[in-house]
Amino acid sequence: MHLVNLEIENFRALKSVKVVLDPKVNVFAGVNGSGKSTLLVAVDLLFSRYVSAMSTGRPVMRGPSEKDVASGSTSVLLAAAAVDGNKKFGWYASSRFRGLHNQTKVEGSEEFREFIKRQLAKFETDDKASVPLFATYPVSRSDFAVSLKVRKGDDYRQSAAFQATSFGKARNFDAFFTWFRQREDFENERRLDRSDYRDHQLTAVREAIERLLPAFRDLRVRRQPLRLVVKKENTEFDVEDLSHGEKGLIALAGDLARRLSLANPGLQAPLTGSGIVMIDELELHLHPAWQRNAVNGLQAAFPRIQFIFTTHSPQIISEVQPEQIFLLKDGSAVPAVRSYGMESTQVLRELMGDPGRPPEVEHQLQLLDDLIDRGSLDEGEAKLNEMVDLLGENYPTLMLARSRIRRSKALRDFEAHR
Repeated sequence: MHLVNLEIENFRALKSVKVVLDPKVNVFAGVNGSGKSTLLVAVDLLFSRYVSAMSTGRPVMRGPSEKDVASGSTSVLLAAAAVDGNKKFGWYASSRFRGLHNQTKVEGSEEFREFIKRQLAKFETDDKASVPLFATYPVSRSDFAVSLKVRKGDDYRQSAAFQATSFGKARNFDAFFTWFRQREDFENERRLDRSDYRDHQLTAVREAIERLLPAFRDLRVRRQPLRLVVKKENTEFDVEDLSHGEKGLIALAGDLARRLSLANPGLQAPLTGSGIVMIDELELHLHPAWQRNAVNGLQAAFPRIQFIFTTHSPQIISEVQPEQIFLLKDGSAVPAVRSYGMESTQVLRELMGDPGRPPEVEHQLQLLDDLIDRGSLDEGEAKLNEMVDLLGENYPTLMLARSRIRRSKALRDFEAHR
């Protein structure tokens, strides 16, 4: 299953968004307040009927509330179309607010209702059947501690793949950590009889982590004292002692692999399960080099997932094809003209409206450029030397300016001696 089209009108900061989505990767970028998280909330609402059906057995869709309506408007529309196999279906949620006469309408095509019925029927008749996953990871995912305490009522049924996935709620990874401990206890018990036994769901978790983070492997539970450990470059670390970025990616990969394992109990390779996953601010706590590898790493780990990301990161944007990027501005979404392979400063300047340098530095460089353009070469050289003291001899823009001054002086001397 993957989304094909998305339409949003008058939903919070988004006035009019109409996009055709890529089946693999979609990146929404924009300044703070442009509506990146809002777009994910809209998609979450559209899938609430499916998620509630899968998690509780009752298909209930949450529609937009009055506080969701954009300022100056009285109605809001959310609409989507998706494909599952060779079947396409669409649905929408609209709300109108006029004083005391408020109306919310949720409508789906017959194909959409049949899609949900088919997935529910799988749950009821075949405990090995696969169902498409829908999961969200908001910014709150970054604030968590590793907890291995098994709680009464922990749920490991297929429906648990869809629990605690609403975008608007705080998120932690307790369900993943306790599930991992329980699965490893089961694996260790089986290995008493078969030393070569490996639990395929734990294998999926470990493979996902290695594909996303090649330096990390062998996630496991230590019992005395009780802790979750992982090998980083062949040295064992307590996961709690890792950086926020490392810990966050390990938990994200592990939790997504867990959800795919639960949603696809009959698959020996759960990472090949399909679905839609949304991640807000993918770059959260990540070094720029890691940001650059995040999209490709997630695709390698989960090849049949359609990802929807939001980001501020030029490193992430430059790793993605332009048809997979949408720039949110003034309440609308505009496709990027180019992106792949661009330098970070180019992305900042051309796609994100930021010069990539402090305003004062940008101003001084513009003065230098103007002096050279006017032929004031001595003044330009003085300004250049001043900027070298500030930015260094090897600053690319200054190296180019020095070359321009040399060429202009050589041409001036040549003309003077003709």
